[in-house]
Amino acid sequence: MTVAADCQQPSRLRHRAWVSVLVGIGLSAFLAYLAARRVHWSEALQTLHRVEYRYLVLAAFGAVAMHGLRAWRLTVLLRPVRQVRAWPAFCYTAVGFLAILAFPFRIGELARPLLLAEYEEVPFATGLATIAVERCLDGLAFAGLITLATPWLPLPEWAAPLGYLLGIGYLLLLGLFVGAWLFRESCVVIIARMGRRVSPTRGAAIGEAARRFLDGLAFLPDTAAFGEAVLLSAAIWLAGIGVNYASFFALGLMLPVVAAAALQILVTLGVLLPTAPGFVGNFHYFAMMAVGLYGVEQAPALAFAVLTHATILVVNVSLGIGCGMVLQRGLWARLWGFASAQDEKADARGGDLP
Repeated sequence: MTVAADCQQPSRLRHRAWVSVLVGIGLSAFLAYLAARRVHWSEALQTLHRVEYRYLVLAAFGAVAMHGLRAWRLTVLLRPVRQVRAWPAFCYTAVGFLAILAFPFRIGELARPLLLAEYEEVPFATGLATIAVERCLDGLAFAGLITLATPWLPLPEWAAPLGYLLGIGYLLLLGLFVGAWLFRESCVVIIARMGRRVSPTRGAAIGEAARRFLDGLAFLPDTAAFGEAVLLSAAIWLAGIGVNYASFFALGLMLPVVAAAALQILVTLGVLLPTAPGFVGNFHYFAMMAVGLYGVEQAPALAFAVLTHATILVVNVSLGIGCGMVLQRGLWARLWGFASAQDEKADARGGDLP
C-alpha cells in the first residue's frame, strides 16, 4: 500500500462515518414521523397527566440496578487482568453508556476502554476485548429471550428462527474467542505476519495489540467466572423486562409480563438499526409497536414511549454526568481528542508526500 493510499484511507473513513450519521438521523426522523403521524396529541397529553410517579421512580431504580449488574459483570471479565473495584466499575459503565447515547455510530463504545486505560492501567485493546465479550453475552441472552418468549408473544413467524440463528452465531463467536485464547501465541504470530504485509513498519505493534486483546479473553476458560458472567447477563435482561413492566403501571397500562418481554425484544431490534443520538425515533416507534400488539391505542402508546424513553434518558444522562464528575475527567475532550489525534496522524503522513 502506498503512502498516498494510506492518506486517502482516513478521509474515506471520515466520509463513511458522516454518511452513517446522516443515515441514522434520517431513519430516526422517519420512524418518529411514523410514530406520531396519526396520534391525537390532546389524548396523548391527557394520558401523560395521569402518570403514577411512584412506578416511574421504581422503573428508574431498575435502570440504575441494570448499571450495577453491568459493572459487576465488568469486574468479572477483568478479574484475570486487573482487580477493579465495584464503584469505579460502576462509574466507567455509566459514563460509557452516556457516551453511547451522545455519540453517533457507537463511537461511545471507546469511552470505557479509554477510562480503563486511564484509571486502571488496562491496555486499550484489552478493554476492547471486554466489550466484544459483553456483546456476545448480551447477544446470547437476547437470542434466548426471543426463543423462549416467542410461543407466548404475538410476534411475526420469523422471530423464533431469528432467535435460533442469533444464538448459533454468538455461540460460534464465543467459541472462536475461546480458541483464540487457547492458541493465543499462534494467533499473535499469524496476526503480526498479516500486519507486516499491510504495513511492514507496524507488524510488531499489531501483534502486540492482538496479544493485549487476547488478554481480555482470559476469563473464558474459567468455567466459574464464565458462568457468573452468563448469569449476570441474564439478570441484566430480566431487569430490563422489570423496568418495562413498572413503566406500564406508571401510565395505568394493565398489560401482562410477556408484553414487557415483547417490548424488550422489539426495542432492542429497533436500536440496532442506524439511529440518531439517544435512539430518538427508533425507540418510540418500536415501543409503540410492542404495546400496540396488546391493543393499546396510538395516543397512549406514544405517551408511554415518550415517558419511558425520557425516564431512561434522564437516568443515563444523570448517572453519566455524575460519574464523569466523580472521575474528574473530561470524557468528551478525551473522545474527540482521540479522533483528532487520528486526523493529525493522517495529516502528518500527508505532509511526508513529495
